[in-house]
Amino acid sequence: MATEDNTGRWNQSAFKDITYPIPSSMVAGKKTVRVKFQALPQSAAGPVYYVRLVKKE
Repeated sequence: MATEDNTGRWNQSAFKDITYPIPSSMVAGKKTVRVKFQALPQSAAGPVYYVRLVKKE
């Protein structure tokens, strides 16, 4: 769904709020949703401290 370039972010000591809109077609009719953070080959995924899913009205 999204790709992030974390180059240079390791030296920061601040939390960042990042919002990723999820297309309604990906969640329509589902009771559960899986959120997965996966690094590209030969890369590392950055730390994730908090995830919140919000439903639009």
